[in-house]
Amino acid sequence: MDIGQKIKVLRKDHNLTQLEFAKKLGKKQPHIASWEGGEKIPSLPILKKIAMLFNVSLDLLVLDQQDFNLLKMKDKALLTKLKTLDLMSEKEKATVITLIDSLSEKSK
Repeated sequence: MDIGQKIKVLRKDHNLTQLEFAKKLGKKQPHIASWEGGEKIPSLPILKKIAMLFNVSLDLLVLDQQDFNLLKMKDKALLTKLKTLDLMSEKEKATVITLIDSLSEKSK
């Protein structure tokens, strides 16, 4: 599903007409039609507004489904690992956090 199709689905899920949606974005209805029709792609600032309006991530709008599914799988794996922190002692948690901080500094 391309960006325009995703925008259309989100707009319809929120029971907005193209005109209502356009007004919320400070755009004109033909802009919405051109995005949804795949003729044009919204700018990054507009994509950010759309993501905020519909309370979705920018990733959802711009990634194709395969990339998005891969991202969700990675997020789930990370979340599972983070949940194990709850099972650790405070000392073990501090060690893990120190290690993460150290690795973050190295990657800068």
